[in-house]
Amino acid sequence: MDDKQAVKAKWILTHHCDGSYRDYPRGTVLIQDEDRHWLNFDSWAAAAEFTRNRLEEIRQVEEEISLVDRQIVGGVSIVISSIPEDEEEDAQARREETICNSRWCRILAREQAALAELKRGMRS
Repeated sequence: MDDKQAVKAKWILTHHCDGSYRDYPRGTVLIQDEDRHWLNFDSWAAAAEFTRNRLEEIRQVEEEISLVDRQIVGGVSIVISSIPEDEEEDAQARREETICNSRWCRILAREQAALAELKRGMRS
């Protein structure tokens, strides 16, 4: 697959302002980044390199999401198994578990938002 095909395979072609890439006859390629700015590439090779880098960023964020997701699931079972018998300590342990899980859930939400931004305008 050449550079032009690689870019076209991953980005949605548009003729409107809200799409993700445009192809001009003079060879200029514009790709919209996660901040909705247009990045101007003077060749398909440069656009393909940007695309490969973007795919690597996506892979890394997906890996981080998987790690956080496992931490949420794994952390719950660890905390629950160590809850003491005493009711006062039990209540404190459950509060700590809730705080811990809510932190991981906030991290997960931020990672998922970052992933959505990175994937904006890309084909599934």
